[in-house]
This record gives sequence, C-alpha cells and structure tokens, in this order.
Amino acid sequence: MNNLTQRAITAAIGIPIVVVLAYLGDWYFVGLVAFVVFIAQNEFYALRSELMTKRHHAIGLLLGAMMVVMQFNMPVMLDIGILILTGLLMYDTFDTENNRVWDQLAWMAAGLVYPALIFSYFVPLREAWSATLTDAQHFSIPVTLLVMVWCIDTFAYAFGKTMGKRPLAPSISPKKTWEGAMGGFFGALVAMVIMKLTMLEFLSWFDILMCTILGGIGGQVGDLVQSRLKRIVGVKDSGRFMPGHGGILDRIDGLILVVPLYYVYLNFVLG
Repeated sequence: MNNLTQRAITAAIGIPIVVVLAYLGDWYFVGLVAFVVFIAQNEFYALRSELMTKRHHAIGLLLGAMMVVMQFNMPVMLDIGILILTGLLMYDTFDTENNRVWDQLAWMAAGLVYPALIFSYFVPLREAWSATLTDAQHFSIPVTLLVMVWCIDTFAYAFGKTMGKRPLAPSISPKKTWEGAMGGFFGALVAMVIMKLTMLEFLSWFDILMCTILGGIGGQVGDLVQSRLKRIVGVKDSGRFMPGHGGILDRIDGLILVVPLYYVYLNFVLG
C-alpha cells in the first residue's frame, strides 16, 4: 500500500471521528483533546528517550492529561498537578545517584508546555461558556481551525511544488519555500472566507482578516518548529501513529501555535 493510499484511508477514518466528537462537545471533546495530547506528548518524550526515566515519563503524561482536564473548568486538577510536580522535584533533588536529574526534569517540563499546555487550549475554544455564542457557534471554532490548517498545508504544498524557488528556511526544512509560504497564507484566507460565509457569521470581516493573519503565520511557524525539533534529534517523523502521515505531532504541528493565538484573540480581544 503506497503512502498516498495510507494517507487517504487515515483521513477517511480520522476526520469523521474528530468532527463528531467536536460536535458532541463536553467530555467527548475533552477526551479527544486529552487523547491527542497523550500521544503527542509521548512522541515528544520519545525523541529524547535517553532523558526520560519511566517515572518522569509517566508523571509527565499524567500532568499533561491534567492540564487538558483543567481547561474544562476543573481548577482542582491544577492543585493536584502542582503537588505531584513539587513532590517529584523534592524527590529528585535529593537523589544523589542521578547526575542528569535537571536535564531530565527540563525535558519533562518542555513536554508539558509543548505540546500539552499549548494544545489544551483547544478545550476552552470549544467549551468556554459564552453569553453571546450558541453551542453550534462554539462548534464552528474547532472546525474552522481544522479546515484552515488543512488548507494551509494543501496550498503551501501546491504552491511550493509548482512555483517554489526561494528557500524559506534551508537550515531547518530545505524543501520549504517562500512561494509555498505565500500559498499557505492564501490557503488560510480561502478557508476563513469560506467559514465566514457558512459558519462564522458572528465574526466581522476584520476579525476574519485577523484570524487569517494569526493562522497563516502561526500554522507555518508551528510546522517549522516541529521540523527544527526533528532535525535536532535526527528523525524524519515524530512517530508512526498515523499511517502515511507519521506521528500525531507531525499532524498537529500547524495547530499547536494557532490554538493559543486564537484563544487569546477570541477570549481577550473579542471577549
């Protein structure tokens, strides 16, 4: 089975599941985000497995799951997480046999921020209470993010393949070009206009422009960040969870930075 067929089958199975769980919302969507974070964080830790003891690995994954649940209006999970992390720090500080303890803790903490904490903001984008938005309108936000990132990837690949000449960041990802980046930005604009005309009637055209800029830049910077990370550790894919696509981290790299950018804009700018 070739790579393209694997990609098509994976998309045909995965996309409906994601859309249905996003539509149902509540704990269904929280569970989906927690699952994605669990796999992505596990892949992240595996990139530097020599720095992860079984204890650090397990506690890091536990805290990552807590961060997702915490976003669903459960601040008590934050208190529990802080207690666990404090206990771990105290234990490791006095572990005189472990000379790499701070390297290990640093990598564990890095995985708690990227991808766990950042991606966990997907939950309030779908579930945050609003006096002005209906549940259907809340559902449109994660759908918009998924459609936009898909359009960014598709247009960036098409423009880069047909017109790409000037390297964008050759030391990070030799195949990416400025023409591809412009194509990705155009893809973000196409996606946002389509969503505005179909589902995002509650956003103004100025908001659509701002979301296009945030998504067009954040989505491609996120992709470069993941490319840089893989180049540092010397791997092609972050994992093999998604046949034809690589790992979960490889598929959500564009979303990882867009999610918090949208959260800040929609929550603090639009209220």
